[in-house]
Amino acid sequence: MRRNSHPSNSPLVDQPDADATRESQDLPLRPSLNLLLPVGSDIASSTQLLWATANLANRVSVQVLVLHCREWDLAHGIKYFVESLEEANTITTNAMAWLSDLNIPSHGIVRDVERGSVGRGIASTALEYPVDSIMVGLHRKRRLFHGPLGSTISQIERSVTCPVVVINLDTNSSSTPR
Repeated sequence: MRRNSHPSNSPLVDQPDADATRESQDLPLRPSLNLLLPVGSDIASSTQLLWATANLANRVSVQVLVLHCREWDLAHGIKYFVESLEEANTITTNAMAWLSDLNIPSHGIVRDVERGSVGRGIASTALEYPVDSIMVGLHRKRRLFHGPLGSTISQIERSVTCPVVVINLDTNSSSTPR
């Protein structure tokens, strides 16, 4: 601190040094959040999740791990996939390009999971990578046994210790932000 040396009728006022003023005016660094974002083949649902991610990125620094789980099943003892690896890579790449257009850093992976085990695939990915939070979409359907959050989200929440952000996916509205 230095003393004001201006001759005036006012008393002496302590003024901060120029360096101290500059430091206090710098915005604090926003912490980075490593977000796991599972995307599916449903474009409308994935777009709603991407908009929610962009909204979050306006508040904190986000690095996104885009995940697409490619389901497989057995038919007559032969393992088959619901979609090709090329289709799965395209889904992941398109989501990463969408985020890149908004300057949100991301990288992607495709994971093969048994049909009906997408939640376990998401959870195991969260345990293998440095993930701070998971953002998933919830389709409102009538469920008899899985409770209010559905089987996929239940599989995730039972297996991870990080927060799980659930986005209500309104399939009746447009996928653009309001």
